[in-house]
Amino acid sequence: MVAGLADRPCGRVARLRLEEDTMRAHARSTVSRRQVLATLAAGAVSGVRGTAQGAGWGVQLYTVREQITRDPAGTLKQIAAIGYKELEVLQPTLTTIAPIALPLGLALTSVHLDDATAKGEGFDAFLGDARRLGLQYVVVASIPRDERTTDRARFDATVARLSRMSRAAAAAGLQLCYHNHAFEFGQDRDGTRWLDVLMHGTADAGLQLELDVFWASFAGTDPVTVLEQYKKRVSLVHLKDRNPNGRISVTDAASPNDFVEVGSGALDFPAILAAARQAGIRHYFVEQDETPGDPLDSLRRSYGYLTAMPKR
Repeated sequence: MVAGLADRPCGRVARLRLEEDTMRAHARSTVSRRQVLATLAAGAVSGVRGTAQGAGWGVQLYTVREQITRDPAGTLKQIAAIGYKELEVLQPTLTTIAPIALPLGLALTSVHLDDATAKGEGFDAFLGDARRLGLQYVVVASIPRDERTTDRARFDATVARLSRMSRAAAAAGLQLCYHNHAFEFGQDRDGTRWLDVLMHGTADAGLQLELDVFWASFAGTDPVTVLEQYKKRVSLVHLKDRNPNGRISVTDAASPNDFVEVGSGALDFPAILAAARQAGIRHYFVEQDETPGDPLDSLRRSYGYLTAMPKR
């Protein structure tokens, strides 16, 4: 979720930007963008498309951002070995990840845009690249903190930009989504939820929501109610759990201990997944912003819970 990295909790901006720079350097030294696109154009994408409920459980690679920087091939091999089938990648890492992931049977389903692209800079050009890479979804990870305001007119201008981008994505054969944090569950001065302003203002443009169930719960909202309210407007879901002893707030000021493995916290995942299936959602990405140890161990625990959980 590169768009809005400056807004991620726990003060990690400088480290993450360094990681992005490292990934860009790695990509330049190992494979050119032209080589990646040529490889995919030769047919590498076709073998990893999902069917009825997507290819399977997915991973948002922000979870393993440090491991991907050090050893992208080894990290993706371990993700595939756990059993995950889909990836949501970060835009700056895309040309590094793509040629490694596809031979492992990991579908490139979705990408979180970097800050500039999420504001519309170079967006149209990137849509062409995303389409050639076989991606289905492009995601704005957050509204920048300087655009989160009680000034409705300014927020409406951001909504209008997202609408323009959504129409451009649709014209390119892609779906634009917006990924929530907690602040969207706060209210304007007239009592209207910012999430509702966003969703209503982009309805005609076809913008879809990537529902992050952790941040909804962190804000004091049951994710099931969001899935029911916007049943036809949610395309993707982030599966992540919340420490039941953590705080509740419409700010994004989570602490590292607030993030726990799926199934080990406060969220009712059987109910969430039942509602998501009712809404026809096909793509689910496990994400854990912070882990107590090796993020791959946390991904393994979350996968174990999800695959053992009976459907209902």
